[in-house]
Amino acid sequence: YWAFSLYSNHAGNTPVATRTEVAHYDVHAGQRRVPEIPAVPYLDVLATVDTRRRDLALFVVNREWKGAIPTAIQLQDFTPSPEAKVLTLTADSILTRNDEEHPETVRPVASTLEVPDSSFRYTFPPASLTVLIFQPR
Repeated sequence: YWAFSLYSNHAGNTPVATRTEVAHYDVHAGQRRVPEIPAVPYLDVLATVDTRRRDLALFVVNREWKGAIPTAIQLQDFTPSPEAKVLTLTADSILTRNDEEHPETVRPVASTLEVPDSSFRYTFPPASLTVLIFQPR
């Protein structure tokens, strides 16, 4: 539910081109319909702009469940305000789940990020979905 909610509520109406340079892995002996998947990037990135809200949303899934991935992010053709909103969906284990007795075990956590200019660094937690939301300067 939470991943769907993050995309539904924060994705803009216009996709933006991204370029990601990150390590890859191969999936071998997968499901019968897709037995081999080569060069799966550890970070799956989607960027959108909302023409009404004028914000830029950067969605990043870190598929690496063993560790965080530090990154260098460079925004082009968008000058962000000095602070971005961050929503992070992750847990202590990939097996952690919500249930009737613990419905809020896995939920997005909001924070902020100082953005000095269009180039900055950010570390994506293991096995996470992170949404960085930038307002224009």
